Amino acid sequence: MSMNIPYKFTEPPKSTVIIEIATSDGGSAVGSLVTVKNQSGNEYQKKASGPTVIFFDVPYGSFTVLISHEDYKPCVYNNLNVKASTVTQAISLQSNKIHIGDLVSFGAFNWRVLDIVDNSALLICDTIVECKQYHISFKDIKWTHCWLRIYLNETFYNSDYFSESDRLLIKHVTNENCDNDWYGTNGGPNTLDKIFLLGIDELVKYYGDSGELKNRPKGATWINDQFNAKRVASFNGSPSWWWIRLPGIGNSFAAFVSSSGGICKYGAGVDSGGGIRPALWIEI
Repeated sequence: MSMNIPYKFTEPPKSTVIIEIATSDGGSAVGSLVTVKNQSGNEYQKKASGPTVIFFDVPYGSFTVLISHEDYKPCVYNNLNVKASTVTQAISLQSNKIHIGDLVSFGAFNWRVLDIVDNSALLICDTIVECKQYHISFKDIKWTHCWLRIYLNETFYNSDYFSESDRLLIKHVTNENCDNDWYGTNGGPNTLDKIFLLGIDELVKYYGDSGELKNRPKGATWINDQFNAKRVASFNGSPSWWWIRLPGIGNSFAAFVSSSGGICKYGAGVDSGGGIRPALWIEI
């Protein structure tokens, strides 16, 4: 004679999962959307009202934690092992905001953030990316019509260095092209640029002002001051000189920053092969 023995269902053990959210910049994690899920389809989701989010009755197993917040980069943590009655996991969110002085990746290069105005940031390549002539021949030429400006705003801008989505972020800006008052050389009209070289006023503004600009039209051929080291840039790992957007002693010369960081107001012949540190404004 057989007997039917009732099957006794044993509920799998469950846990309390505590997610502690920190932020890289000390900002608030409030509003973070926290999702805890596994491959079996178990999913738990809450919006953070503080730095700690608690989930109750989470079954034992391996889970992935996803956290999203408009001010921080999306975070995925794949190794949450729920094997105890209470499990605590600390997770740090990295800010997606940029700050002056940050080194950021954009297109094919790393760029230094020089300025932030409203929703735009001024970037300069952290290294010299290429060596090119300011102009293809030794002649009087202003930034407006020089070969290097055409190259940066056409060939360089449209190259594989940038994706189409990158190019959509690059802003057209009006640049003032200063005269070289030390030698009375005209800088030419303002230009509308996407990619450009820094001018002398921008160089002093963002890398340090020792008061040398006030010596115009007096003063030595060079500006060598306590900010030289900040202006040094390398090409292929070695310090090298780089062009700036300022005419030299005449319009057949252009000013530059030396390999040791000094600013040469006299300049080099525009047909010389100098370093390029592109600068640009992007939307952020």
